[in-house]
Amino acid sequence: MVMKQCAMSHTNNSEFLQPEITFSDDILVFGQQGNRYLHISEVASGAACNCVCPICGKKLIAKKGNLRVHHFAHTDDSESSRIGHASALQTQLHIMAKEIIAASSEFVIPEVYVPDKGRTLTLPARSVHVDNIYLEQQVDNFIPDVIVESNGKKLLVEVYVTHKVDETKLAKIQSSGLSCIEIDLSSYQDGISISDLQQELIAGTKHKQWIYNAYASSKVQDLLSHCQKIPLSYSTLGPKTALCPIFSRIDNNTDNSYAYFHIDCLACPNFVNLGKKSDPNLFRDYIYCAAT
Repeated sequence: MVMKQCAMSHTNNSEFLQPEITFSDDILVFGQQGNRYLHISEVASGAACNCVCPICGKKLIAKKGNLRVHHFAHTDDSESSRIGHASALQTQLHIMAKEIIAASSEFVIPEVYVPDKGRTLTLPARSVHVDNIYLEQQVDNFIPDVIVESNGKKLLVEVYVTHKVDETKLAKIQSSGLSCIEIDLSSYQDGISISDLQQELIAGTKHKQWIYNAYASSKVQDLLSHCQKIPLSYSTLGPKTALCPIFSRIDNNTDNSYAYFHIDCLACPNFVNLGKKSDPNLFRDYIYCAAT
């Protein structure tokens, strides 16, 4: 079932973040009211909650008694009302992840790997102060899950539960020029406590990865602009450069220099990157070489 885009309701209600609560498929703690998702703590008890199920669209009642954790239930508590609700956890996990990030004043970003001539520079993971948070706000022609604003800069955050960022959205992110982190929560589809979810989202880096980093990308482009493109040809030993600036090998018949890509180039500090691939049946058209 395709979910509608819904705006997030914001409160500072502490019940959102009770660490002992664990998400699972048999408990529904978010309902949908119009174009908003509401936590069970935000609504009136019973049918007065005026919510429908964010999965199937059927009417809900809010159960807020003293024996169980407060939750929503379908007014039609038949077997058919629960069909397809294996996705309930994924939907709630996605909603809750965005709420936790929105409620935090700090956010840890993962390491950044920046290619340099013959090496990779590593910028360590660090915590950034959160000045503003925007949920599901349009950027150009796409809508990221979260926008974190820190020191005047915007960082996009995508929460992956069942669907990773695809190539189409990635291209839009790159076109925006804004860095983007994807947080992979797909391994928690069997349930996770709020405290563990907070740790993963805010302080952890294990499940965070840069799908686009504007700084690293600019450094790569700058580096490539100072490299020469050396065409590749093919031999029995694999891809072979048309020349080699440091004369790795010499053709005895022509006295021209060359290098075998897999044997020489990959071990050479001057090799920077692979070039484009115009023929799907061939390796690459050329390589980027920093040697002069």
